[in-house]
Parts: sequence; structure tokens; C-alpha cells
Amino acid sequence: MKSSAVLFVVSVAVACGGAQDPAAYNNELMLTINENEKHITDMNAAMNAADYTKASEVRTAWETNLEKQIEKVGEIGSFNGDNTLQQAVLQGLKAYEKIVKDDYPKLIEIRSTGADDPAAETTALNNINDAFEKAANTVNEAGAAFEKQQLEN
Repeated sequence: MKSSAVLFVVSVAVACGGAQDPAAYNNELMLTINENEKHITDMNAAMNAADYTKASEVRTAWETNLEKQIEKVGEIGSFNGDNTLQQAVLQGLKAYEKIVKDDYPKLIEIRSTGADDPAAETTALNNINDAFEKAANTVNEAGAAFEKQQLEN
């Protein structure tokens, strides 16, 4: 299974005169969403090993972690009144949450039961990969826009 979820960390090297440091704000959001890489790696390992009990355990832990991440990003708030980056990260996390709650259980079920349903398996895999890619693109675009805005200020 490929992972399109690797999100880059935008480095904002400019200090702005506002109350918040843009680099620290950006990094806190990016580090939060990038915590999912461990779960993605663990899930891929479990699925590749056909260890569906482990995959279910990873999925459950991941779901719990996502709930905490969503709460944390909500608490981080906006950057000097601009919540664009925060909302993009929240959107990405909620996309991950949908994958973890809906798509992975279906894929685990298909594989663990040995169901001969290649169409359903392909659909689940495509949903997962497409959602990861869309989430990554959304966050990366918002991160690039945030960096550009900070460089202009």
C-alpha cells in the first residue's frame, strides 16, 4: 500500500512583528498532523504481514489519537485571526479520521475473512489512497500559501 500522506513541513524563516511566531505556529500544526506517519507505517506493516488483529489494534489506537489531534488543532486556533492553515489541517485530520473509521475497517474485514471480492478491496484501497493524497495536497497548499503570506508581511 502506498502512502501519499507524507506532508512536508513548511519552513517559515521570517519573523513577523505580530503576537505569534509564524514558524512556531506552522510547525506546531505540521508536527501534529505528521504524527499520523507512525500509524500509517504501523498499518502498512500489519496489512502487509496479513496480521489483521494487529491492523485492528493500530486502527483503534489511531482513531483515539486522531480525536486528540483534532482537539489540539482546535485549541491552537488561528494565526493572528487567520484560520486558513488551521482549517486545512483540521480538514486533513478529519479526512484521516474518515479513512480510519470507514475505509480501513472495510479493508481489514475483506482481507481477514478471505473474501474473494477484488472489486471491494480495490475500492477500499483507492478510497484510502485518494483520501490520503487529497488531505496531503490540501495541507501542503495551505502551508505554501501561509509561507508566502508570511514572507510578504
